[in-house]
Amino acid sequence: MATEDKVHESIRILIEGESSRPNHSKQSNVTICMVPDSLRKLNPHAYTPRIISIGPLHKDDAHLRAMEEHKVTYMYRLFHRTVQSTKKDMEQITRKCVQAILGSVTRARACYAPSFTCYDDSKLAEIMVIDGCFILELLYRPRATKRGPIPTISYSATEIVGAGVRFKAQRDENSLLAVKFKHSFFVPGLVSLCVRDTCFKIPVLSIKNSTPSLLRNLIAYEQCYPLSRHYITSFAFLMDRLIDTKDDVSLLVRSKVLQHNLGASEDVTSLFNNICNGVVLRDFYYTDEWRKLDEYCNQFWPSILISLRRLYRSTTWKTLTVIAAMIIFAVTLFQTIYTVQND
Repeated sequence: MATEDKVHESIRILIEGESSRPNHSKQSNVTICMVPDSLRKLNPHAYTPRIISIGPLHKDDAHLRAMEEHKVTYMYRLFHRTVQSTKKDMEQITRKCVQAILGSVTRARACYAPSFTCYDDSKLAEIMVIDGCFILELLYRPRATKRGPIPTISYSATEIVGAGVRFKAQRDENSLLAVKFKHSFFVPGLVSLCVRDTCFKIPVLSIKNSTPSLLRNLIAYEQCYPLSRHYITSFAFLMDRLIDTKDDVSLLVRSKVLQHNLGASEDVTSLFNNICNGVVLRDFYYTDEWRKLDEYCNQFWPSILISLRRLYRSTTWKTLTVIAAMIIFAVTLFQTIYTVQND
């Protein structure tokens, strides 16, 4: 056989073999691919599920196996509720579901890259049933309590105090993690500048050597258990935003809402600035109270005081800048009052 014929025959066999595969690369169905190593090496964590995997690609990742039991629990709840609503037995419902999935396995496999051969059709169908039921139950499951959106928290403790808010210890026996913002309204006048009765109550936290480990384990539990609300995670998230520097720690200690024996205040700062790294916050427990605080801080006087404090911290000419700003503001204020009185 001539060289040309040999090459042609080899190419023909390869093309026929590829075209006979249900998920060959010519199909436009291929939409799920593994991230190339050249990209994954740049930031492996960006392409790896942290809590739960959906589908077969990360099914056997060791750090995700704990969630597989929760998937089965969700699947059972979905089937159990379907049994109650349809008056059919579990055998009928599960068999019908499996039959429907098996009828779609070939089409589902075609969505993956041709190199995906990790599971046979029966195992892939099992994964599809479990993961599909998990997603449906997760979307359906009613929330026992209202879940709040995650707000943008941009004020540190020192900035909040500078805006006229006091930190006070919250001692609510019915809710140990409760946070309360109390805004007292005064008749406009000098008393509103001298008396500060607006307060932000937060739980007292006593930090011991075992506290970092305790908090991290509680946060990990909330990350791994889908039915749990993020109470501890929300509290850690709140403290992370309130504590920006050692000055924030010292302020909270003086306000008697924070106690610690870790040594330097920088140790507490480091604890809260790193404890939420890699953590997913599904819902923020303190949304309502933080919204009230945010509305207060955006009012005229508080927003000016916060801006001045930030300006003070962000420049090498701190004292002179603040003094100049205050003088200009005072002169403008007195001039306005004088003009109004003359009119």
